[in-house]
Amino acid sequence: QSEDRMCQVARGLTEKSSAQCHRVACQLGRELLLLESSDWQFLISTWSARDYAEARVALHSENFERLYAMFGRLEQDGSTGDADWKFLEQCEKSDKVFEELEPSLWLP
Repeated sequence: QSEDRMCQVARGLTEKSSAQCHRVACQLGRELLLLESSDWQFLISTWSARDYAEARVALHSENFERLYAMFGRLEQDGSTGDADWKFLEQCEKSDKVFEELEPSLWLP
């Protein structure tokens, strides 16, 4: 479902999309890649740090869902609250990976 949503976000971005929409879309891509990391499944299946791996999967899934909702609000009426922007900043800082990631990678 998250992959499908990411593809939907990538298709929805246009040259007219705001910089804020693009920023949220980039973080959505990062969260999806972190969610899909094979390390988590490996750690879960081998019972090696299983609790940690399950917590990380849950965290990235929750982050993705919250950012996806934020993206929807931005697209719909161009607004979102301060709490959303603080959450986005927290996500961007906590896992500094794929800085040059572009949502267009999820286009067919």
